[in-house]
Amino acid sequence: MTDIMLPEAVEHALQGGRPARALVKVLALQHGLMVSLFIWLFGFMVIIVDVEEGSFYTLWVILVNIIVLALTLLWAVLYVEHYSFGVYSDRIEVKRGIIGRREVSIPFGRIQNVEVYRGILDRLMGIGSVHVETAGSSRPIMAEGMIMGLRNPQPVADYLLRRVKGLRQPDAAGMGDDDVFSAGTRYGGDDMMAELQGIRTLLEEILRELRTGRR
Repeated sequence: MTDIMLPEAVEHALQGGRPARALVKVLALQHGLMVSLFIWLFGFMVIIVDVEEGSFYTLWVILVNIIVLALTLLWAVLYVEHYSFGVYSDRIEVKRGIIGRREVSIPFGRIQNVEVYRGILDRLMGIGSVHVETAGSSRPIMAEGMIMGLRNPQPVADYLLRRVKGLRQPDAAGMGDDDVFSAGTRYGGDDMMAELQGIRTLLEEILRELRTGRR
């Protein structure tokens, strides 16, 4: 989706404003497995506290996990179906939302930095995202300013960075494709470890409370 003539590599990389289907797998695994892990750990701690009812709790944990994973997969499919993006002459737009649609427009003038992000699951599925940092933001705008599900995100990130630099450095606006600014790449891993550490801390607190209550 665009209102200007883009370089062929950028046009191809934008995939017609639609994310790759592999994004469904990434979102489903990213959210489903994290929730599933939490449920299993919580169930395991409950079983430790009440060993006599262990088999009963195990059945419930399995059932809840199946339901959660099915719902997560359904959500991921619907989210990707309703997710689109576009690069225009003066802005980027991202549209998302299953029930309530949200359309975000980010003018190039507000963008401070552009980078390619590839998490662990992204790399496994062969896709990546383009993140932007806007004025007044200390980190990339995750859901709003992120073009997800690109098989080749680098040309898009480089093009956006060149447009942004061109606004601040007029001489750069006329550079050819060979002189394009190169956006950096950030690989995921630390974010997931931080989330797992947070879940571990929360589960330890819950376990302490359960043991205290049985005394």
